[in-house]
Amino acid sequence: MNKLLKVIYNDYAERLLPENPLETPEIRNATLSFLDTYFSHMSREEHDKVFTRLIDLRDVVEENAFEVGFYAGVKLLMNRKDF
Repeated sequence: MNKLLKVIYNDYAERLLPENPLETPEIRNATLSFLDTYFSHMSREEHDKVFTRLIDLRDVVEENAFEVGFYAGVKLLMNRKDF
């Protein structure tokens, strides 16, 4: 991701709910429900490690989806035939 697009992405990603369009209450609730369902038997320390790794994974996927969506939007706006 280039630096300018990273700035745009970070502007969205750093907003708190409900202003953050990338993290809806439904996404947050699904994440917490997943953790509670599958990792509630772990100690707090283990749970925190799993939570951090899950959020890191989700962030990578979210950032990639943002980049793909951004460039798809640019192509559509430019009316490119090779899209």
